Amino acid sequence: MVVLQPLSSSQDVSHASPPLRAEKRLNLYFFFIEGRTAAEVKLEEIAYPPRVRFLIPIISLYHDLQYWGPDANEFNPERFFEGISKASVPDANLPFSGGPRVWIGQNFAMIEAKLFLARILQCFRFELSPAYAHAPYDMVTIQPQYRAHIILGRSMLRCLLL
Repeated sequence: MVVLQPLSSSQDVSHASPPLRAEKRLNLYFFFIEGRTAAEVKLEEIAYPPRVRFLIPIISLYHDLQYWGPDANEFNPERFFEGISKASVPDANLPFSGGPRVWIGQNFAMIEAKLFLARILQCFRFELSPAYAHAPYDMVTIQPQYRAHIILGRSMLRCLLL
C-alpha cells in the first residue's frame, strides 16, 4: 500500500516529483497522441508518404509490461526516484507529449504541482483506501470511473508551524 507521508522541513520539493510522475503515468488526460508524417517514413518494411496521420496509443504504452515491468498497472512512485530516464526505456514516458510539439508550460506546471503537493504534505499524509479500484474512464479527458478513495491523516507538528 502506498502512503505519502508528511514532509519534514529538511526535505525539499524534489521529493514530490516521483508521486506526481507516477500519478501522471497511470491517470492520463488522453488516450492517444496524434501525429502526421512530414516526409516519407519507413517503419520496418512499410513506407508511409508525407502527410499521413497516425495515432500513438499512449494508454497502451503506459501499461505495457515490457516497458514498465510486472507492476505496470500499479501506482509506484519508487520507479521515478532515480529520475525519468531510469524508470523505463527511453521515450516510453510522454506526460506532456514529445518532440517539437511538447507543451511549453510543462516545467512551470510541474514546479507548481510540486510546490502545492509539498505544502499539503507538510500537514497531511495520504493513503489509498483498500476499497480503491483503478478504472480510468474516457470522457473528454480521462477520469476515475469509481472516484479516488483516499484516507487522509494529519501531521499536527508541522501544521502548527505554518
